[in-house]
Amino acid sequence: MSGGVDREIKGIRIIEELDIKKYMVGGELLLTSLKVFEKMSEEMFLFHLEELNKKKISGFIIKRNESIPSYLLDTLFKFCEENHIPVLEISQNQNYFRIIKYILGQIYSKEAANRLYFVSMHDIFSGILLNESNLNVAIEKVLILLNKMLDNPVAIYSSDYDCYASSEEEPVSFNIENGLKRYIPEVITKQQYFIQKREYVEYINKMQLFDGRYFYLVITEKNNQLNDIDFAGMEDAILTLQFALMRLSAEEETMAINRCLERDGFCSRNAVNHCRVHKVLLDVQNTFNNKLENIKVSDLIRPGKDEYFGRFYVVLKVNLKKNSYECVYSHNQDVYDQSEIIDSYDEFIKNYVNWFVYESDQEKIESFLLLNELKKVDSCIEEDLPYRRLNKDSYIWMEAKKYVDTDNHKAIITLHNNKIFQNNIVSMEQELRNKEKVMLKQYWDMVTLLVAVLNHNNVVDKEYHDDISFYTEQMYRQLQKDYPKYGITDEDIEIVTHLAPIHDIGKVRVPIEILNKPGKLTKEEMDIVKQHPLVGAEMTQRFPKGLTTEKLNQYSYEICRHHHERYDGTGYPDGLKGEDIPLSAQVVGLVDAYDALISVRPYKKKLEHDQAVQMILNGECGKFSDELLHCFKKVSSQNNWIKRSEREDV
Repeated sequence: MSGGVDREIKGIRIIEELDIKKYMVGGELLLTSLKVFEKMSEEMFLFHLEELNKKKISGFIIKRNESIPSYLLDTLFKFCEENHIPVLEISQNQNYFRIIKYILGQIYSKEAANRLYFVSMHDIFSGILLNESNLNVAIEKVLILLNKMLDNPVAIYSSDYDCYASSEEEPVSFNIENGLKRYIPEVITKQQYFIQKREYVEYINKMQLFDGRYFYLVITEKNNQLNDIDFAGMEDAILTLQFALMRLSAEEETMAINRCLERDGFCSRNAVNHCRVHKVLLDVQNTFNNKLENIKVSDLIRPGKDEYFGRFYVVLKVNLKKNSYECVYSHNQDVYDQSEIIDSYDEFIKNYVNWFVYESDQEKIESFLLLNELKKVDSCIEEDLPYRRLNKDSYIWMEAKKYVDTDNHKAIITLHNNKIFQNNIVSMEQELRNKEKVMLKQYWDMVTLLVAVLNHNNVVDKEYHDDISFYTEQMYRQLQKDYPKYGITDEDIEIVTHLAPIHDIGKVRVPIEILNKPGKLTKEEMDIVKQHPLVGAEMTQRFPKGLTTEKLNQYSYEICRHHHERYDGTGYPDGLKGEDIPLSAQVVGLVDAYDALISVRPYKKKLEHDQAVQMILNGECGKFSDELLHCFKKVSSQNNWIKRSEREDV
């Protein structure tokens, strides 16, 4: 998934506060209900969107909230369309955290997904502690958030097994059983976990405070099984809870000291030798210091990765008012000489880029450094951009850095060796070698995300998208073989096969109770369902637009809008007839009808393969072209098709 295809997903964040930008490194996928913006004017909201876009965000996932003014949604959709940023709208019953974990798991390795999830959750939990002065409320908010993250009950118990706080209104009783075992998740963690089985599996973390005091954090695996990524996500939740509990305990002891002062009027320097309260407070201070030393995100994200700045290649001083510039330093005499000859700053930058910058990076460096971009800055800003500098037959990594002060009409531009992360330079090189593949993969990541949303919303079962892709590919290959008139290419087959599973994405707007209704739908309910092709087609129009995705966008729109059209004109939503129906939609419509027949649905039982085939051929699921039926009869009789149709529904 990307914004304008070239926006790689580098992380995921939930917008919980207005100043989310300060936590962002760039390239994030943002999830929001727009709640934080609901009282904002359109102009101010647009300003925030522009600020977020400067971070090269990769897209938005929107959970519509009825309290949110419609102009905010309209502004968001328009802004994203103009800036080629993908937007996906999900239903209210979707769980943000499941979607985050799914996306990370699809795009990154397991280790990288765990680290990115940790980073995403770190800022959220840290924000709770920073923004909530009432520590008891902070603890409650952390538990509620953990409950949403894990989709399981979470509670804190004292060392005497009394419930201190819980995400549930009626928490269960707790005690340690004899079968308690150590549990070690496969993530980088500074926490110790134990596991035991009572009515449900329970994961236990013993939160040590000071002076021997401790609490138990208990996660009850009641609804969903925990995975390693869940333990990565709750790392900072535990640190936040420990900190809040220690603060509360310290406040209790401080009250005891105040009583001492009221009685004696002083607290002697050697009180630690005989005063328990004083000793406890010193222990608290030492514990806090140790915790602060241990809470280093960099240790968890980039352990042992040293970095350095190399030599400067060029330093420029720019006068934004006079549109003039001065080359303050250059390691290359030719660059100095050219700066003396070329009066225009923009012309100098273009020449420098043409001479020294790797071809694939030239456009982005120009847009980053040209005068108009510098003048767009509001007040002061410091930004950098990595690029590759030509070095004989190879290249070296560089960084363009700009310091802009529009209030004083000045800017400093430096071009120097980039920060080098020794441990991941190999992966960076590999990523660049696969650049073109990555660009297309980003589009398919969005398709994967859409299929994931269907899965989460119970619109389809988890194996459905594999089946629908298989049937579509078999049909297309038979059409290619038997009917050359269609001019079907291998590229067409690959594209339609991969896009077929998203044909029903518009159903995310259909209430779940209608989709899962066991009986026959009323006319009103059916009218709602029949809107899903239009909704799905509208969603595809927000897909990334570019030369490499032009055909992908065309096919995705056709499939979503027209897969319920029928050859005799009796379908919906447009009542298209004959070859006015795009071939891609005809094929997906047929295999979708077949798969629905052989699958279990809330309103019907599964039919046998032979019976389903006969119903399609007899026109009981609507009229299809003779060419499609000819090919369907052939491919549906093949062993691999029949074997696929006999799978058990999950």
